[in-house]
Amino acid sequence: RKTRYTYTHTQQQNTTQHAIKHDIFAMPSSGEVIEVNDDFVEEYEQEKREEEAKKIKRKVYHTVAKMVEEEGKSSGKILTKEYVYCLTELVFAKVNRFAKDFEAFSRHAGRKVVRPEDVLLAVRKNSSAVDALQLYMESNRIVGSAARKRAKKAQQQRKKRQRIIDDLSSISSSDQQEPERRVLPTIPNTQEDY
Repeated sequence: RKTRYTYTHTQQQNTTQHAIKHDIFAMPSSGEVIEVNDDFVEEYEQEKREEEAKKIKRKVYHTVAKMVEEEGKSSGKILTKEYVYCLTELVFAKVNRFAKDFEAFSRHAGRKVVRPEDVLLAVRKNSSAVDALQLYMESNRIVGSAARKRAKKAQQQRKKRQRIIDDLSSISSSDQQEPERRVLPTIPNTQEDY
């Protein structure tokens, strides 16, 4: 099976690197429409995902290394690179597991976007993590859907109160003018009045 692609200049550079790696020599020029085997495309996209995962893992490694270094200085312990590497692998695996949980919770709620309540739901069994996340959310004014609903309801109640106050003030201002006199119809008390 083959797929038609129109390559841009950037895609051409990336695809050329891939083609050289796999001994494919006929590469398209920018803007040219070509047919490519789906296996080639899938392999290329898989390599891109793996490269992205490696970049993220390197960033996680550097972050973990900084944290370990700071902790080592404060505790007076020397921590090895092997320890940092193992800790990085553990963090990366845990984050991947959490990401899948977040996606599952948001899908279950019928959403495509992960929200703060999904994160809180995933860590619900770890009370210290829940407390830390809630504190972070409060300090950075991140609002979950339950809080968003409460805020919306409070805003609606404030608007309703304001309308009532406005109505009462318009009534009281009309009372200061000459009140309109209405004559009420008399209601007959007996059958003779009919």
